Amino acid sequence: MNLRPKYLLLLCLLLNIALSACSDTESPSPTPVALSTTATTFISQGTVTPEIDPVSTYQAEQQTLALDTPGVINNIHTPTATPVFAPSQTPLRGLTPAPITPVEQSQPLPKGGFVVATNVGLFWLSADGKDERNILSGYSFSEPKVAPDGSKVALFRTDPISLRKQFILVSAGGVLKPVTEAGGTILSATWSPDSKTLALTRVTDDNGDGIANEYDTPSIWLYDVATDKQRKLTDGHNPAWSQDGQRLLFVMPGQYNDDIDPSTHKPRRSPNSLVLYTIQNNTRRVLLDTVKKPEITLPSDMEDGLKGQIVTLRYFKEVAWHPDGKRLTVSADALTKSGGSVGLVLTVTTEDLNPKLVTAGGDAAVGVAWSDDGKRLAYEIELQFPVKPSSAFRLALVDTVSPPQRPRLYIGMASNRTETRQPRWINHGQQLAFQEIESGALVVLDESGNISRLVGGCNGFDWLN
Repeated sequence: MNLRPKYLLLLCLLLNIALSACSDTESPSPTPVALSTTATTFISQGTVTPEIDPVSTYQAEQQTLALDTPGVINNIHTPTATPVFAPSQTPLRGLTPAPITPVEQSQPLPKGGFVVATNVGLFWLSADGKDERNILSGYSFSEPKVAPDGSKVALFRTDPISLRKQFILVSAGGVLKPVTEAGGTILSATWSPDSKTLALTRVTDDNGDGIANEYDTPSIWLYDVATDKQRKLTDGHNPAWSQDGQRLLFVMPGQYNDDIDPSTHKPRRSPNSLVLYTIQNNTRRVLLDTVKKPEITLPSDMEDGLKGQIVTLRYFKEVAWHPDGKRLTVSADALTKSGGSVGLVLTVTTEDLNPKLVTAGGDAAVGVAWSDDGKRLAYEIELQFPVKPSSAFRLALVDTVSPPQRPRLYIGMASNRTETRQPRWINHGQQLAFQEIESGALVVLDESGNISRLVGGCNGFDWLN
């Protein structure tokens, strides 16, 4: 006897019962929750914190960004510094290489324009991004530094196979000249005001981790462009030339520390010093150091969570000269009493070594760029571990009218990790240029808050005054 029809009949009966039960039972309606249409949530360490959608926030902020007074960007009606940058929504045009014949003798690069490095060549670009000129093609370039007289560009060329970087000089006419790496790997270079000398930061693998990088002991070398000769000056990194070209301000590392930071899995940074070197008589003067872990009290005009806090300096990061030629600027990383990381920007003078606070914000402060009139400051924020919801590589913009103030603007979004770097004031301080890391966009922000993305595919840029 065939039992298959009985089994089919039983299966149909059970299915009808199940469907009937589903139709007779109503799911409870969810309790309505009043939320902003632009709000999302960010979950970190067991807490839920509202976070604003970056695109909607960006569009709203662009309508409210204005000037209180000429040259000073206002605070945007929020209790904390507000990000004003979002990813590009449209494709960006790239720079196209053209056939060129390199010539040693040529006119300097035009002033009032950019020098832009890309994966297909090196270019000069007008301030509005409409006119371009190919300086050299056929190579992948990065981190260009143009000489003040426009005659040469110092930068890195990357080998397409080994990905090894080589430091080179390129003339305005497109002639390439490698710079010997005898003495260690070159990490960075800075032109002297007269365009005759480069201050190089070099490293050798002295900690034995197999790579020469910023965790080794760096040294500063002077490279004479005309004679192709170089000499070691002192231990230190990323020097900044004084306006007269007679002195170098830099950070000198402490003794090597072989302890491993459990959060970053990299060597811990040792206490270091802010040093001023006088080239004429080969003397150096230590201005500040972090060995004794100096403490700084933050004023009340800081971000929530930092107001009135006492922070301890851990180590200095990078330096810059104030446009007045007297104040020396250094960015630093500090710790709050609760163990949180915060970036500081400080100034001193050769007569008064008591550090003056300019601003505090972000995990750590790195590169520092003053506007030509010395009234505004832009600096890079460096992400530190452990990562917080506000942690990101981005830029901070500060109105430096005394007393010390918090950043008025954050350029970049921590919520979606829109990274921005390399601030550079252009057009006599009327605009701020920077790089968007994800797209390689060269971006310009003007005093009215308008953002222009000039080109994409940028591996670094410089501005020729």
